[in-house]
Amino acid sequence: MKITVIGTSNCVIGQRGFLQALSHEHDIQNLSSGRTTFYKHIKTIIEHRAAIEDSDLLIIDHSVNDVNFYAQAFGDSYATRCEEFYDFLSTLNTRVLSLLFPMKDTQSKPKDKARYNAIKAISLSRGISCLDLNEQPFQAHHFRDRMHLTTDVSYLVGLSLRNALKAGQPSAKPHGGGMKNCPFHLVSAKSLVEASALKTFKNNLLQLDYFELTESLRIAAPPDHALLAIGYLHRPKKKSASGLRINGNDRGLAYVSGYFLEPVDIDTRGDILIEPLAASLPSCSSLMRPTDIYAPFQTCCLSDFLFYDTAAAPQWSPAQRSCFEIQLPEVPELLAGFCAPSASRRQTLFQAAAKTRSLLRRTLRGLRPKT
Repeated sequence: MKITVIGTSNCVIGQRGFLQALSHEHDIQNLSSGRTTFYKHIKTIIEHRAAIEDSDLLIIDHSVNDVNFYAQAFGDSYATRCEEFYDFLSTLNTRVLSLLFPMKDTQSKPKDKARYNAIKAISLSRGISCLDLNEQPFQAHHFRDRMHLTTDVSYLVGLSLRNALKAGQPSAKPHGGGMKNCPFHLVSAKSLVEASALKTFKNNLLQLDYFELTESLRIAAPPDHALLAIGYLHRPKKKSASGLRINGNDRGLAYVSGYFLEPVDIDTRGDILIEPLAASLPSCSSLMRPTDIYAPFQTCCLSDFLFYDTAAAPQWSPAQRSCFEIQLPEVPELLAGFCAPSASRRQTLFQAAAKTRSLLRRTLRGLRPKT
């Protein structure tokens, strides 16, 4: 089976976890990027729709970042944007599985549980299948931090998911989907600057063109187009931040390294004027976060801009699809074998990771349904 994956950090880390397990029997195309919202997923679908529809299955992962931060940061508009995202997904002529990764403390936080349930309800109402890993009996030692499973536990989930896909072929591939008047519009670096000003960044997950913001740049946009998100690349030098001025508003960008398509917390319509931050600026507000970013600021590297046409009347034509059910019955039994390690044993267990994976693989083979 050809599987395309568009996710966030759990899918980036999952290259050595659940995606590695899936890759033993499936062809995996991973288009994921850490710490971002479903806006990055929209961008990726716009850029790779034909290849995605050529796949047998699209796995999406966005819930952890949204539940942990972005749903609250978006405010009342989050549900509307999320519904439009799933409307967009519903038009794809391929199977789609929304994979909801767990967080360590979700069960003790009613608001987080409610947000997970809201995402599931939106997904299922569009005929998009869900696999909610919060329903599995994960314990604290199954997590590497609050938001990510350990690599070995992720690998275990992947082996079980691989078996589930093999045991029961999902429903027939959807067809007949499409749309008119798409409200999402992507403006790339290539369309904004001369070819000589473009640079290219590439790693094992993505390749993108970007330019360094060294002078003012006006981005032409129709009067009803609002700026949703800015794509930028950050490779920090001595923990320095970067930033830019958007229509006169100074905003700092994250210290962490990577590519991010960050939502914009400034209400804009029409043309956008972006400028470098003033050299003397000591600090400014962080984009989408209630914190300040402090100098020194390095040159901002920009790659793309996602706009939303507020006047558009999108016509979503959902593909003819039906939800398929994925169950992971082996996971509880296998999780029980992961005892919480003492501090003295952690290094030994880390070194034994390869042996553990081999054992899990053999165990799951024995648990497969007989045909």
